[in-house]
Amino acid sequence: MPVATIDIDELLEWSPNHNGGQVVVRATPVTVQRIVGLHLEGRSAADIAASFTHVSIAAVHAALSFYYQHKEALDEEDRMSAAEADAFAGEHGHETL
Repeated sequence: MPVATIDIDELLEWSPNHNGGQVVVRATPVTVQRIVGLHLEGRSAADIAASFTHVSIAAVHAALSFYYQHKEALDEEDRMSAAEADAFAGEHGHETL
């Protein structure tokens, strides 16, 4: 039986002008970071896919693969975003979550 190959680029997309420049599941607003967050909470790929309209299990696995391939850079980006949010909140007298 032949094995099908799926290119991650068929399942994920990135545009600097959409979704804050984050990588998303193609044709959806669902970010890789959102999927990773749910995965790190212990949810299965099937459960994550069922949580979103038009997100397949294959797309969830593609998002997780992309994350683990670029983990260091994405984690640093998240740390920087959190630090910016803390600084903004501090300047405006608000607490961050």
